[in-house]
Amino acid sequence: MDTQTLLIALIIVLTLVVIALFALLLFIVLRSNLFTKQVAEDEKSKVKDGHTVVEQYTCFNHETQNAIATCAICENAICEDCHKDWDGLHLCPEHFGLYSKHKWIEIAEIRTTPQEPENGHKLYHFKHSLWSDDKTPTYLVTHYKIDVDGDFVESWVKLYVREEEADHLLNRFKVHEH
Repeated sequence: MDTQTLLIALIIVLTLVVIALFALLLFIVLRSNLFTKQVAEDEKSKVKDGHTVVEQYTCFNHETQNAIATCAICENAICEDCHKDWDGLHLCPEHFGLYSKHKWIEIAEIRTTPQEPENGHKLYHFKHSLWSDDKTPTYLVTHYKIDVDGDFVESWVKLYVREEEADHLLNRFKVHEH
């Protein structure tokens, strides 16, 4: 055997060894879920608009069950067992009872369009701050108007509050808006 043939054979054997080691390493990493766990953790916590957003894929009450919705009031992820539906609202068991015991009225609405989708953010932020700061229950509903002939879409984001808190929260929203 000449030197050139021996060198080619050695390169082929080394290449096969490197490929086998790489495959073994990949198998170990995938088998241990190290890579997928890290990706899942990275996807759960993101920074958006200066706030950390934590996405939940499992139920707030049952960590082993997948979430199918979020509660309209507390925004916690809920599974099929916890999910309560009332007039098209998704509610957790705790807030289903709260919702059913009160009269809710609309105190604010904001029109959005495809050209100005951010207009509704004021209500979303206000609703979120009421819950996160004071645990004041509110919920949002979006109504859509679609004009197919005119190729026009608009939506109305509406904030609902308990009737007994309406005046106070409307004043707070007006202050928050400015």
